[in-house]
Formats: sequence, C-alpha cells, structure tokens
Amino acid sequence: MPQLKTNMQKQSVTIGIPAFNEENNIKDLIFSLISYDKSARLIKTIIVSSDGSIDSTVSEAKKVSDKRIKVIDNKDRIGIQRGLNQVIKKADTQFLIILDADIKIKDPMFVEKIIEPLQKNQSDMTSNPIVPLPSVNLLTRILSLSMSLKEILFRQINNGDNIYSCHGPVRAYSSRLYKDLTFKTGAGNDMYSYLDCKNRKFRFKYVTNTEVYFKLPISLKDHLKQSVRFYGSMEKQAELFPGVLVKRSFRISLNDYLVSIIKSIPLLVRNPVETIGYIFLSMLTFIWSKFKGPASDMWNVSVSSKDLRK
Repeated sequence: MPQLKTNMQKQSVTIGIPAFNEENNIKDLIFSLISYDKSARLIKTIIVSSDGSIDSTVSEAKKVSDKRIKVIDNKDRIGIQRGLNQVIKKADTQFLIILDADIKIKDPMFVEKIIEPLQKNQSDMTSNPIVPLPSVNLLTRILSLSMSLKEILFRQINNGDNIYSCHGPVRAYSSRLYKDLTFKTGAGNDMYSYLDCKNRKFRFKYVTNTEVYFKLPISLKDHLKQSVRFYGSMEKQAELFPGVLVKRSFRISLNDYLVSIIKSIPLLVRNPVETIGYIFLSMLTFIWSKFKGPASDMWNVSVSSKDLRK
C-alpha cells in the first residue's frame, strides 16, 4: 500500500491557469479537465490566478464544486508573469501544466499524452499543437491557413524542438525544471519558457498526438494586437537571455523554409484566395509592428477571440 501511494504521488499533476476577464471560458475549461476519469485522477490541484479581472472570472471558477480547485483573486492587474509565478510557487507535484483560459480541450487523454515524455524522462518540457476552431469569415480563413503553414514549418525545424513550437496556450514542465523557473516578464512567456529551458540545458519535446483548440480573432484590429505582441516579445527576450542563444533559437534555415514550402504546395493550391490574403496580411502585420513600442507585460486583449461559445 505505501508503494501505491508513492507511485500516485509521482504521477500527480498541477494545472495552472492564469486568467484575465475569462468569465465565458474558465468554468468550461475546468470541467473539461476534471470530467475525464483517468486524466482527473492524475490531477492533484487546479490553480486559477486572476490578474485583477473585472468580470466574473473568479466567481465562475468557484462555481465548480471540486476541492482540488484553488482560486487566487488578485485585486490589481500586474501581468501574466505574476500569475505564472504564483502557480509555480504553490505547485508541489512532479508535473506542472500551464494553460491559457481561452482554449478548448476535446481529447480525454490530453493530460496523459502531454506529460508522457516527462514521465519517461525523454524531456523536461513539452507543448503540443494548437488548432483553430472553425472559421467564420475571410479573415479567419486566412489566419487558419497561416496556422496550417506555420505548423508544417515548425514541425520541420529540428523535428519540432524549436521556440516556435513552444506554444503559449499549453505547456507542461517537470518539477526539476519548474521549481527553479521564475518569469521575469509576461511578454512572450512561451518564448521565455523555451529559452530558459535551453539556457539551463534541459530538454524540450513537441507532442504531436494531442491538441487543444482556440478561437482566432475575427477582426483585423484584434489580429494586429496579437501580431504586434509577438514581434515585440521576440525583441524582449534579447534583454533577458544570451544573445547567441536567442539568435540561434529564432533562426530558421533556408533548407527548412524550402522543404516546408514544398510540403505546403497542395494546401496553397487548394486555397488561392486565402493564400493571396495571407501574403498581404503578413506584410501588413510586419510593417505595423515596426510602428509600435515594446511588448507589455499586460494582456493586450483581443476581444473577438475570447468567447469560445460563439
């Protein structure tokens, strides 16, 4: 019996969910985590950290009747890095999974799959594909094509072991990595995670047998917010990590570009209108980012991508 208890502890998982104004999504996400029997048995604690939410995020999270759910109700808004660090400080399990609040989980084996490389000591941090929910207009069709093209490219780069495959909405960490992890910025916390992992000589693995879903922005204004945040976050990392590491992590070889383009040809041919739109949109977002300041630690909320029920 003592041995059984030890094994269960080794497989325990903490889920951390930083949130700002997520009243429409937080309860559904928590339910999806605890409703699948086997996954639920692995979860010891679900920690929701509200970053000064002014809606019903906190009360919605507390509506889920489960003693494993802990809600941190921060009254002021400082940025996502505080929530991440609060979760890390409270976690006491072998594995930690960080999730964005505005995602959907449909795979009943999601928890098992994303921590499997950690359990087998094949990796110290993992992430998995993020898949857009069905498109509702031309912009989201263009952005959906963009996501598909990027996925082809990112899987090509070092077999998925790269900074671009470390997705913000979902990451898992071993205890030996996360116990000494402190987020110094909220801007590009996914990039920060990958660079910290590599800087401390830990291992990253991209898990391709599960996925989570998210909503694309349906307005150009909201898309530009997200794109500017991405470019600004890249610049921010150069202030926090060795320049050689940052440059190497963001570099994409010509060979990887060429191979991914060849693999993408059927997709481009099937979607000629979206392909043209993608080219123009990529140019616009790059130019737009040059006129904006550095990335902020605060969420620059893209409102149209927030309510997953619509």
